[in-house]
Amino acid sequence: GNIYCALVGEKQNMLRCEIRSMLNPLPPQPYRGYCQFDWGAGLLLPRQGKPEILCISDTIGGSNYTLNYGKTWENAGFKCLSQKAGLKCTNSSGRGFFLSREKWLIF
Repeated sequence: GNIYCALVGEKQNMLRCEIRSMLNPLPPQPYRGYCQFDWGAGLLLPRQGKPEILCISDTIGGSNYTLNYGKTWENAGFKCLSQKAGLKCTNSSGRGFFLSREKWLIF
């Protein structure tokens, strides 16, 4: 119940994942011209290319769907694997991220 994800965008071509406990460690604030809202609550992964730190004024939290540990979700070119250690998601170009309470990583 700490991580929420949803397909977003006009063509559902991005995967937005939020982590209630925030990114740890908290990244530096993006430059003000780009981000005038809250940052550090999660990541946005496009279908192609690298993930970005979310800059948001809303939330997708509260989803009723749970991806149990050891299970994989695949849709629209995205793939996520849920494990006790955390959540790993990738896009069709092999880029992605790992999220957990203890750390986060973009690759």
